[in-house]
Amino acid sequence: MTTTKPSTKYDAILAEFLTKLPKRFQIVKKEAQYLPNDSGLFLSGPVGVGKTFAAIQSAVEYMCETEQTTPDNWTGEPRALKIHEYRQHMRFITTTQLLLDIRKTFQGEGPSESEIVSNLSRYRILVLDDFGTEKQSDWADSMLYLIINNRINDCKPTIITSNLSIKEIAKVNPRLASRFAGMECVAMQGGDRRLKK
Repeated sequence: MTTTKPSTKYDAILAEFLTKLPKRFQIVKKEAQYLPNDSGLFLSGPVGVGKTFAAIQSAVEYMCETEQTTPDNWTGEPRALKIHEYRQHMRFITTTQLLLDIRKTFQGEGPSESEIVSNLSRYRILVLDDFGTEKQSDWADSMLYLIINNRINDCKPTIITSNLSIKEIAKVNPRLASRFAGMECVAMQGGDRRLKK
């Protein structure tokens, strides 16, 4: 079997986290500090505080506690396949990249706008990273609301990371802020971990 390098920053973080799991797959013993409720998890905090890593830890922990990935289903395959298995049920993307992908459909490239939105509903858990860095517009707001609201209606949690608080989001997008407020909300504290290296 050949192993491949992580294709994205999210794969690299997922790989790093999974190396901490025992050789024989077991439920993670609260390695993740935060878990989503039925609607999701909203992680806010300053740049570099560790929101993305915490989001991925939480997604893995959530998957361990659902029927999608359990010790009984564990095949004992090498870690590279575990990452592939997780990625079948989880999606990691920045809100900016997601909106760029949807905009490409306007030029007739790839799947349609509705196919992208529908596809995001199939994942057991979705991580939308860096919410609030996208260019704000009525179209972007409506797209993000549609995606998040569809997942809430389908009882599939979404994990959001943002440098903005829910109160700050409410000033420009009260409907989305209301949806986020229904999630498990955590305000992370601390300095930029990247600058401490």
